[in-house]
Amino acid sequence: MAGPLDTIRARILIGLTLLLAGVAATAIAGVSTLREMRHAIEEELATLRTSTEEGSGLVTSVLEEIRAAEQYLATPGDEPRRVFQAAAEDAFEHERRLDALGGLTIEDRLTVNRVRQLNASIQTEYSIAHALRDLGRDPEAVAHAGAVRLQAAELTRLVRDLARRQGLKAAKAAEHLSAEATDREHQLWIFVAALVLAGFFLSRYTLESV
Repeated sequence: MAGPLDTIRARILIGLTLLLAGVAATAIAGVSTLREMRHAIEEELATLRTSTEEGSGLVTSVLEEIRAAEQYLATPGDEPRRVFQAAAEDAFEHERRLDALGGLTIEDRLTVNRVRQLNASIQTEYSIAHALRDLGRDPEAVAHAGAVRLQAAELTRLVRDLARRQGLKAAKAAEHLSAEATDREHQLWIFVAALVLAGFFLSRYTLESV
């Protein structure tokens, strides 16, 4: 007596079921791979974009600080002082957001800390220079203001270096994701080939049994 799996109909149904299961598994694996890659790429791009925006914003704020501070030294007044304080607050916010970035290396953290120290020093030197200017001690005020220029140059260089490293990191991450995608593609092709071979041998077995 023939068993339930010995009929041609049953064997064909088994073959179709295996084929559909393989196709479904391949599709699910492909979708999962694409979703993971998209999520990883979005994270890397978001970090790079935030780092670039905050770094550029920090440099802009510091330059605005310097411009307003120099203007106050030349012509003391409420407006330059207000602009200086507003720029200092903006710079602090950019520093805070840079420090909150995820995935920073130890070198990046040290850079952010150094940038914070430099900006604090710039603000302090200019505040002292303004106080000396208000007291009529112009030569001393000029001396304090002059010390800021080298610090501002170092701060700008550090921020640019940080942005460059973030860009390199994003590029390496993209290369890694590309290699991983290629590897998974090869695995999927191997699975599909195995599925085709299984279907071929099942079909051959079915035909030989007729």
